[in-house]
Amino acid sequence: MSGPQARKAAEWLTRLGMSPRVAGERVGQASAIKLTRSIMIKGMEALFAECFLAARLGGVEDEVLASPEASDPDIAWRRRRGYAMDRMTVHGRGRAAEMREAAVMVAELGLPNAMAAAAQWQQRLGDLPVKTDDIGVVLKAPGGAG
Repeated sequence: MSGPQARKAAEWLTRLGMSPRVAGERVGQASAIKLTRSIMIKGMEALFAECFLAARLGGVEDEVLASPEASDPDIAWRRRRGYAMDRMTVHGRGRAAEMREAAVMVAELGLPNAMAAAAQWQQRLGDLPVKTDDIGVVLKAPGGAG
């Protein structure tokens, strides 16, 4: 939470058994943190979807996966791909709404908001009638990418 009364509100919420965190004295700081973080997290999920759905459809999935696995072995790329697909098919609609808000914030800051396109992937996968981490299921779903 943020704003001139955030510390006082945090004290009350703590007494009620909650664990608030004060982000700053300016109204909007907490929201800015959340939305800015979403650019990275939800944007990466959208990149995973676009990349690996295209790789599967193009018949080059194993080769495409091998490249980041070799250059950045600290990331479990296959697991991360599944996690991203699951998050988007389960929560994509809400994540898309958040990305649209992030895009507005970025534009208001005077920056190009190219990551707003991530909202399209989040929405598309969130609208599917399946909730899955499996790219094959996403591609076969009515309205899916395939």
